Amino acid sequence: GFLKNGNFRLGNEISHYGALHLAEALRVNNTIKVFRIAVAELGDEGIRHLSDAFCVTQTLEEINLGGNKIGDKGAQHLSRSLQSNSSIKSLDLRYNSITKQTKGNLLAQANEKQIKLEF
Repeated sequence: GFLKNGNFRLGNEISHYGALHLAEALRVNNTIKVFRIAVAELGDEGIRHLSDAFCVTQTLEEINLGGNKIGDKGAQHLSRSLQSNSSIKSLDLRYNSITKQTKGNLLAQANEKQIKLEF
């Protein structure tokens, strides 16, 4: 299944509409520690929905959003999550479209909070 032992894994195209529904479920879940959605074409709008949920879900330790067409706007939403959520220890953003400047800003924030960040 997609939820097992505190791990949530999902792939394929779900778009920002699917992300909205996932975010609603994530807000009320207090067991997920690892959240992985790879190559699902979430885009910045989908990341906005998930980032809102990441701000309030205090069990998340690892987030992998590789290959989801995330740009600078989406990265800014994730930055807000990193600021609000002290349980996040690792964030994987490989294979997205984040500019060098925005990566630098996120990296500085991650270093300050001792979060492992991958681009």
